[in-house]
Amino acid sequence: MLKKVILLSGILSLSLIGMANWAYTTVDCSSNSSFWENSCNQCFAWWEVKVWDVLSVFDDTWNNDTTNKKIMYKEDIKLPILNSLNGSKFTKKPNDDTFWEYTKEFEALKDNDFDWYVLPAWQKVSWIKSSMWAWYKVEKVWTKWKWAWMMIYDIMSYNILPSWEVDTNKNSHKECVLFTSWETVINPPVEEKIPTKKPEIKEMTKVKTGPEWILFFMVLSFLIWIVFINRKTILAFVRK
Repeated sequence: MLKKVILLSGILSLSLIGMANWAYTTVDCSSNSSFWENSCNQCFAWWEVKVWDVLSVFDDTWNNDTTNKKIMYKEDIKLPILNSLNGSKFTKKPNDDTFWEYTKEFEALKDNDFDWYVLPAWQKVSWIKSSMWAWYKVEKVWTKWKWAWMMIYDIMSYNILPSWEVDTNKNSHKECVLFTSWETVINPPVEEKIPTKKPEIKEMTKVKTGPEWILFFMVLSFLIWIVFINRKTILAFVRK
């Protein structure tokens, strides 16, 4: 029975990974003035959001689509930011740099001799993600179908030339994701009027895929892990 439960946990985990691989919709950066105002190089559109929506599970990919190796210094990294547009407002938790964390895949690229991160030619890596309990909560949106927020991922990198010298010219690459408001709110509700219904959790780097189950799966996986590490004690108890 225990083996069956562990297998089920693995299947659920794979399902979550599959959901996390759905991508944003790519759009032309000339399609919205907010893109060129923020000097965006690569642009995406996201679904509409409404008051009390909770936005979480962000991440970004560093791509090297050249024939040269690329390097990145941590001191050049600007953490992603969410900008409000058209008077919209949000709450950020935690409201500090711990909102973000570097991925294990990115840390594995570190060259300790030079204290930089090396990405081979024609490779890509998920380099940053929001921490497990980090989220934004939508507080106010003012105009339906208007732009509400823009998430900006700013990547600074350098090319390693064929001569193995580092090109001193920085390559700035800004990826921008535009969020649209779902409804008009003239008098937004205050904090004490939060409904008892749990807000819907949306997976923000991907399209909607039923993320309200994510917390359930996390709790289930934790309980299965507890049973697994205590299996000998549980079996001894059952055999009595």
